[in-house]
Amino acid sequence: MIDRRRLATFTHPRAAEFESPGGPWFEQTLCRLLQEAPERASLICGDQIRLSTTDLRAAVRRVAGWLRKRGVQPGDAVAFQLPNGPDAVVLYLATWWAGALAVPFHESLTSVEAHRVTERLHGVALLVADPESALARQADVKLPAGGTAHLGAQLAGPEPACRPADAAVVLTTSGSSGVPKSVIHSHRSLSAKARQLAALHGTSIDDAVLVPAPLSHMAGLLHAVLHPLGAGAKAVIMPRWNAARGLQLVRDEGVTMLFGPPIFTLGIAAADGFTPDSVASVRLVSSGATAITESYVRDVSQQFGAVVKRTYGSTEAPVACTSYPDDDPERFWRTDGRPAPGTELQIRDASGKVLGPNECGEIWLRGPELCDGYLDADVTASTFVDGWMRTRDLGTVDDEGFLSVSGRMSGLIIRGGMNISSREVEAALEGHPAIRQAVVLGYHDDVYGERIAAFIVTAEHFDRSRCVEWFAEHGVAKYKVPDRIVTLDEIPVLSSYQKPDINALRALIAG
Repeated sequence: MIDRRRLATFTHPRAAEFESPGGPWFEQTLCRLLQEAPERASLICGDQIRLSTTDLRAAVRRVAGWLRKRGVQPGDAVAFQLPNGPDAVVLYLATWWAGALAVPFHESLTSVEAHRVTERLHGVALLVADPESALARQADVKLPAGGTAHLGAQLAGPEPACRPADAAVVLTTSGSSGVPKSVIHSHRSLSAKARQLAALHGTSIDDAVLVPAPLSHMAGLLHAVLHPLGAGAKAVIMPRWNAARGLQLVRDEGVTMLFGPPIFTLGIAAADGFTPDSVASVRLVSSGATAITESYVRDVSQQFGAVVKRTYGSTEAPVACTSYPDDDPERFWRTDGRPAPGTELQIRDASGKVLGPNECGEIWLRGPELCDGYLDADVTASTFVDGWMRTRDLGTVDDEGFLSVSGRMSGLIIRGGMNISSREVEAALEGHPAIRQAVVLGYHDDVYGERIAAFIVTAEHFDRSRCVEWFAEHGVAKYKVPDRIVTLDEIPVLSSYQKPDINALRALIAG
């Protein structure tokens, strides 16, 4: 039996504007899709797994009943560490149907990192699929080989129990402070984004979306759950990213839309057998999660023969800005778009003063897709001011309202769509007895967007293989291991501030 708990949520000052009348939003959308295309494949994963809308709704109700039988009540938390696939989608929706809070964990998340989240939740049901995973010892339930298909086969599902203001999901993301942040989204913010996506991308029930991103991250949640529900698009989920397999799925499933960082699109373009004809079904590529250049947009437009655009958002404010279907193509190439419907954007200086067109400052956002805050109330208080979110990103807005992101105020590195705190990596490195000092930077990479470079002061030989072992021993995820490690006698500093000379360090790895 799971301990009863209630998660304190943070009320958005404009919450009343974003209410959706009627019952739970996902029940409404599933019923609408049942009427429009009951037997159409809604979820596809691998060669064998295909779920129709009818199958999906039945599975969701059945698993929601199973959760209730296990003791899950409205307001409880259901954490899960599952591979990409329909099981994760079913568990998201079943958790919400039961009125509970979904807490997905990436497969690479260590028990140390997961504990930082679960210790704040005070009563969690944890499900895992892999009995050898780092979280298996803590799990309440290990899913059978057949996954959710074998859960609650004889149970009648309960009536949907969630309300718009209820917390729906906690997503873990690494912040610039070096401590992973736990982002809370309500059903209100998720339903608002689900409704927006069709308008933002011109999506219809005839579209198919490739989903290589982890479903434990916002990108995976957006395009495997919210986008299909909001627009009726088919989700083609990849269990693991593989460029050749991605190309095959685009061709075989008639994929029309690609989303995510450049690693996915560029990987498909570099795969054996790629030709313009092999991706002829693709009509839209929307890239974000890292710095997107004008040359990338132009090159991919030529390779795929599709509309390619830039998108700006985060776990806290997904797809806050993008170009609309009827915008000037030049805007697709040169800007990160304009705010989503109902979203407001301001550029402010360090004092909080709103700046004018084409003046560079911090990006502030507010709107229906904003998260409710974080599990850490102090982080919430420092990030949200009078309903506005401080993004800690820098940018400009032109006189027509189009955003151009110019950089980040923090030391956040975004490698292949994964957020990595340079401070966290520095702390992990400096915890090794042989390393006296470490400075970690991101550097540009055409495929991953950014990679990680570490500059260390040590008297011993310390290469990447030793770093992999050290991180594994101390509960640091493998994707945070630096791609390059440079050993120095001392870290160059700016004499006036005695701070690391970032430009001098970047020069060491240039070229």
